Parts: sequence; C-alpha cells; structure tokens
Amino acid sequence: PFAWGRIDNYDLWTQNDTPISFSRGIGQAGVDMRYPFVRYGKNVNFIIEPRVQLTQSFGDAELENFIDPVDGLSVLEDGSSPDLDGALLFENNKADGFDFFEEGRRVDVGASISAHWTMNNRDSYVSLFGGRSFADDITNSFGRQSGLANEEPDYIAEVGLNLGGWVDGRTLFRYDPQAGDISRIDAELRFNVWKLRGVTRYYRLNDNTADVLLEDDAVQEVVTGGLA
Repeated sequence: PFAWGRIDNYDLWTQNDTPISFSRGIGQAGVDMRYPFVRYGKNVNFIIEPRVQLTQSFGDAELENFIDPVDGLSVLEDGSSPDLDGALLFENNKADGFDFFEEGRRVDVGASISAHWTMNNRDSYVSLFGGRSFADDITNSFGRQSGLANEEPDYIAEVGLNLGGWVDGRTLFRYDPQAGDISRIDAELRFNVWKLRGVTRYYRLNDNTADVLLEDDAVQEVVTGGLA
C-alpha cells in the first residue's frame, strides 16, 4: 500500500503580464501487488511476475487556473503528455512534471516472463512484458499521444534480449485500440563482436500519433544505424 499528498502554491506571470495565483491540495492512495514465480533449472532460470496496481487520486487539480484570462491560452508547462512504456505503467502518478494532475481511478495490469542463463561466463536473458492501464471516472485525461488517454489506453509490449553482452536489444510496441493499429514501434539492437561495434534503430508512429506529435514535414518512420 502507498499514499502521498502535496500542497502546491502557484504565483505565475503570463506572457501578457497577467498575474495568476492559487493554491491546491492533491494526493493519491493505492496498492501495488506483485509476486515473482521463479523456477531454477540446470542451465536456464525462469521468472514469471504478474503485477497489479490500483490507484485513487484525490483533490482538485484546478487546471482551469492555468489559463491566461487575456488570450485564453494554457500556461501548463509539463505533465499532460508522458510516453507510456513498461516502467511508466506502474508509476502511481504518471504525469511527467508537477503542473498536470489526473483525477480519478486507475488499475494498471501487467506481467513479465524472462529466461536467464550464462553464456561464456556472462549473464544473458530474454524477456517479454505486456500490460495495460484501465481508467475510471477520469477527469483531466492525458493526451492521446501519451498512450493513456481517456478510458481506452494503449496496450503495451516490450521484448528484451542480451546475449552475453555481445548482442543487446529492446523493442517497445504500443497498440491503439481506438485506431485499431499499432501506434508506436521503437526497436534498438546493439552488437559488440570482436572489434566490431554497431547499433541499429527502427522507429514508427501511426497516423493518429504522428498527427499530434510531429510537424507536417516530419517523417513518421525512421531506420538508422552505425558501425565502428
């Protein structure tokens, strides 16, 4: 179980030299449950870990106070567009700053399975993680591009690989159920064999995500690489 609370006091000046001053109290309470199942083998050890987190937010984020009364523009500087991945999924407060605060309830569900072994006296593993966040009675929802918007957040999956330090890779997939499409793929593979070192990366956004994140002339699918 966990709980936290915070009192914020804001004293802002907008670009129109308009003063904005207010205070607010926010907080969360919840429980984070995880339990690893480990099977030791002769050559390979397996770990399966399911995890569930329930979070209830309290207080009034008062986001309406972050609006410049002169031009109606927001003065929020952070928080509403985090980038969902396996680590962020189990953060109780998923905002990437202090201004934005999402009210309501969330249930974060995920599980990982991994195999660990030794290759040439080096630790090696392959891992798979999948999960999703479910929201209820949400106000001040995150932006669509975050993967956490409204009550239909993205599904996420991550694949990891390390072969004795020679090959090291990670791939993130996000599936958008609203668009019925993979909203994001971010894959990176590194290798270090003999005197050769290299890296390659593949990155792709679907149309819905790219429309929000990218400028009109920006590419939404990229392949890069290097060798040394």
